[in-house]
Amino acid sequence: MLIILIAVFAFLFQTNNTSTDSEHNQANIKITDFSINEHWAYLGGLVFDCSFNLTVENKGADNVTDLELKVKVYSNNSEVQVGNYFFGTYENGTIKQPLGAYEVREFKGFIMTTVGADAYRLNLASNETSIIAMVLHDNTVLDERPSA
Repeated sequence: MLIILIAVFAFLFQTNNTSTDSEHNQANIKITDFSINEHWAYLGGLVFDCSFNLTVENKGADNVTDLELKVKVYSNNSEVQVGNYFFGTYENGTIKQPLGAYEVREFKGFIMTTVGADAYRLNLASNETSIIAMVLHDNTVLDERPSA
């Protein structure tokens, strides 16, 4: 009976430690730099874009997979819809390669809009507009940073 109790406690302790380690690693993903060109540039047709640079650092001791990057635009505290495109990610912004332990990686990309859309009417450099980069894992925001 004692052996069974020891085995159960060992299993529970190991399961609890595993989730704590995973949560600890996720919390160590940080955005260390985010800058954006605050002017819409004509891309072609009815499409305009705005380039940005985003630097993400894994401050943890393990590789992390399935990180998703997003850039959101807000005007007067309301989100304005824009398209996101990051080099080195899948269409949804998920990083293609794992972010290695202690690795720092820079991503370049664009937010996009079309003529007539709400975002196109915005002055990206105004005080009423804020642009925020986010890094997520399983739909949980690990870090966010406003543009510099």
